[in-house]
Order: sequence, then structure tokens, then C-alpha cells
Amino acid sequence: MHVKFEGVHGYATYAAAQKRGEEVERQRSGAAEFRWVVIALPNGRFAPMVVLNNNLPGGPGMFLGERNLCMTN
Repeated sequence: MHVKFEGVHGYATYAAAQKRGEEVERQRSGAAEFRWVVIALPNGRFAPMVVLNNNLPGGPGMFLGERNLCMTN
């Protein structure tokens, strides 16, 4: 499966997307162990993306209220 995130606006720079990912990681530290990466979007911008797995307490719902953050499993 190819996840495109076509409707995501994203950040103009990799550094800005990385800063947002680090912010989310700090907010969630201790609540769950998860991984995230910065991805390039089809529009040429960047976004942090949380990589979910079946072991994440609360599942994807843990991140549904977050802005400027993509998720995939």
C-alpha cells in the first residue's frame, strides 16, 4: 500500500517538520513508546509521521487530536 497524504499541507522545511515531531514525542513520552519519521509530501513539503503498531496503548486514537501530524500503520 502506498500512503500519499495528498490532503496534508505540511511544513516548508524538513527542520520545521522535525521540530513538530520532537514536540509530539516530548508530549507523549512515558505514555507510549512509538516511532516517528519526517516524510516528504507529494506537494514538496514535509510532515512528521507517526508509525503505529498493534502494541500502542490507545491505538491511533492517541494521536487523532494532533495537528500537522500524519499517521500510518
